[in-house]
Amino acid sequence: MANKKYKLTDGNMWATDGIHDFGQNKTQRTINSEVNTALGGKAPTNHASTSTTYGKGTSSNYGHVKISDSLTDTTTAATGGVVPSMKAVSDLNGAINDEIAERKTYVRPNLLDNWYFVGGGSQQGKDYFPINHRGGTSKSSSGYWIDRWYMNIQSGATFSIESNGFKILKTAGTNTPGISQTFEANLDGKQITLSIFDSNNNLLTATATVNSSTSGWQISKSNSIWWMGFRFNNSRWDLSITSGSVTLVAAKIEIGGDQTLCHNTGTESSPVWVLNEVPNYATELYKCQRYLQKSEGNWNMLRLAKYTSDGLIFELPLPVQLKAAPNLSDYLNNQIRVYPVGGWTQVTGFTAIDTHVTHSGLRLTLTKSSHGLSDASLQINNGVFYSAEP
Repeated sequence: MANKKYKLTDGNMWATDGIHDFGQNKTQRTINSEVNTALGGKAPTNHASTSTTYGKGTSSNYGHVKISDSLTDTTTAATGGVVPSMKAVSDLNGAINDEIAERKTYVRPNLLDNWYFVGGGSQQGKDYFPINHRGGTSKSSSGYWIDRWYMNIQSGATFSIESNGFKILKTAGTNTPGISQTFEANLDGKQITLSIFDSNNNLLTATATVNSSTSGWQISKSNSIWWMGFRFNNSRWDLSITSGSVTLVAAKIEIGGDQTLCHNTGTESSPVWVLNEVPNYATELYKCQRYLQKSEGNWNMLRLAKYTSDGLIFELPLPVQLKAAPNLSDYLNNQIRVYPVGGWTQVTGFTAIDTHVTHSGLRLTLTKSSHGLSDASLQINNGVFYSAEP
């Protein structure tokens, strides 16, 4: 007959046909002790639960974390016990790619001309911004100066072209000196954004939908440094920028609801603004020359194209067609002269010079009653300006 096992009353030992099996019980206790030692402090195979609490990772506990689909928490360190899920990582990757694509694609055109002011001015030579046909590095009275910009200087202020930008220096008084530009684009009904950026890392922007049907309509924005305004004024679009003392780096008007002049390489609380682009010099020069051109060098000679008893007509070629018939500014006195062909005795007494835009330049008509010439040469020396500014 096979031996029978009986459980003893202590519940822990067995007997076989009355013989206590102490050896087996001791072995089992040893195994249990070793297993418990090996698993001490370890997580169970599956510790997921519906509990609202979770294990927090520390320097000695590993793997006790909460997985999150959100990356909105930017302050919690690894010891906080939260790690991103694959969805969160995928969302982050998509956001980065979208940002890269937006910066590559959506730098919108700037509707202003000669909008970049760093470089010291083109009076130094080509390729220096801002374009400055009129020359000089400072101005203390109102009027047009750097190409396309009108100076509203007022008393107690000086404007100057510096290597790091265009400086507006207010030295006295309560006036607000500034600059303005009038341009051609019809922006009525369009959403636009204005932006100005200075050498102290200040960026000022404003957005609105243009409404020229409202009398006195304008968009404006100010801070402790700048005031900028855009308005529809006497059938003209004007951007005005006024300030105390500051150095202007760049300005922009663009169609759209946000600015693309700069991007931020810092943080939201401590931004570091960087321009998205600098303009192409040749393109800006071409745009500026639609409004202002200057004769270069002496002894520019034109042969008579046509004459009447009271006028001489000359055709002047220009590199860019002017926007409108210009005014001629002969600030270097007597730089436009008439000579008979083959002689160097100047013919004087011409009382007016009329201008007419042609496809290749200008037609100049010099008026003098009974001038008596059937042929002549026109000499245009350095410093004559052809200005079609409004």
